[in-house]
Amino acid sequence: ELSEAAQLYRAALALQPDNPWARFYFGRVFRKLGELERAIEQYRRAIDLEPENAAFWFRLGQTQRRLGWDSDGPEREHLQEESRATWEVSVELDDPAWVRGWSLSGLAGHAVRRGEFGSVPGLVRSAWDTGTGMDWGPRVYMLTSMVRLSAVTGDEAHMLEARDLLDRWTSVWGSTSRAEPYHILAWWIVKQIGGIEATRPPDQPVSDAARQMLLGHAVELTRVVLEGTPSDSGAWNTLGLGLYCAGDYEGAHSALLKEYELLGEGNALNWLCLAMTELSLGKEESARERYARAIEWMAANEFDEGLAWYRAEAARVLGL
Repeated sequence: ELSEAAQLYRAALALQPDNPWARFYFGRVFRKLGELERAIEQYRRAIDLEPENAAFWFRLGQTQRRLGWDSDGPEREHLQEESRATWEVSVELDDPAWVRGWSLSGLAGHAVRRGEFGSVPGLVRSAWDTGTGMDWGPRVYMLTSMVRLSAVTGDEAHMLEARDLLDRWTSVWGSTSRAEPYHILAWWIVKQIGGIEATRPPDQPVSDAARQMLLGHAVELTRVVLEGTPSDSGAWNTLGLGLYCAGDYEGAHSALLKEYELLGEGNALNWLCLAMTELSLGKEESARERYARAIEWMAANEFDEGLAWYRAEAARVLGL
């Protein structure tokens, strides 16, 4: 479908090569296809045609940052700095509010990366204040620079402020509305701080104490989710992986077994997570059986590429 969309935009641009929105959406298609350099080219051409469009600048900065993440050495830093400069432009253009909010949030992330820690809370608060109409996911991700700041500095106050902002916002809808944003934030911590699904080391070192502190918050947030939605198998998986990363293998095993029961004998992800945990508990035979079951299922079925990380990690833990 994306390839077909690319062909349609290419045909449209053959008729209207100076249509900025066609250029912009052509870039969006390339972004989704993972062709980041071609996406950047189209965004730049859209900006040349309509330089006051904040959305064009924002998407350019977003793609520059993504390409920077995928790069190494000087090119990685160069692209990150290009992204920062681009978002400074989109903030100055100011409208619409979602662009300003996301751009400020991106600048907060760059401030953490650059070691400009004092500017991070103000940028996050400003971003938060502009994004009142956003869905749960975008709103929660605005807070992640505060979590990163706690990770890098070891100061829990920033994590607590992030939770306070989230609590005050969700309190408008009552405690039952906290489940989704709490789960999103907890899972982000488990992935980004715990290292689940990580493909490269973090840009900045995180102390063991800071890592344990933040994983503790992830576990606490997930437990709150499960108090209101005890049949949420995904939350049990998040809890299990959070406890696993924190070194509580018994707790992790219990949570993952609960997920197993809720799913009706689990799934490939659950089996791999259980294999990792059971080996840590000295249950090697069971761990190898679960790993083999997952591998057999993956050989016979299509699966999300994210599952490959768990397969590789389980194999590493098992010494395969």
